[in-house]
Amino acid sequence: MKDIKLPPEDECGIIPLLEEDLSPANRDRISKFSRFMFAYDLLQDYWVRPKLHRADLRIHRKILKEAVFHITNCNILDIGCGTGRLIDYMDKKNSYTGIDLSYQLLKQAVKRAKKKGFKQHCIIEGNAEQLIFKDNSFDLVLADTSLHMIPDHRSCIHQINRVLKNE
Repeated sequence: MKDIKLPPEDECGIIPLLEEDLSPANRDRISKFSRFMFAYDLLQDYWVRPKLHRADLRIHRKILKEAVFHITNCNILDIGCGTGRLIDYMDKKNSYTGIDLSYQLLKQAVKRAKKKGFKQHCIIEGNAEQLIFKDNSFDLVLADTSLHMIPDHRSCIHQINRVLKNE
């Protein structure tokens, strides 16, 4: 990230940047995810991806690994990072920023980032529809199984385009 001054992390290692004036749709998302956060990854792997998305978990993981494992020394933004599952596929030489609405899911992302040993990581409770980062801040922006969950996905795509480097 370029010259952006973020508030300090809280006691859980999360930077709280969630606005109080969230849309009703985003408030509803937070409420729904908080109900099953304790089993989020299991539900994603064994119900959401295979049943709802009709995706093969092995193929999904293989694609993720092939897409990001070889990338090093990049500044990466993970939109709707949830528990930080993409961290498992990334090289620790990258700088990782994850953003999500769900504070409870982000606690797991913090644990994953610390365990991975990134040279730099930042876990943010925030809204992907209104990214606080400066233009051209990230080398790579990822949104694994999250974009369809963002109520104003068009604003999110605009924000991704804005913060993604034009190189």
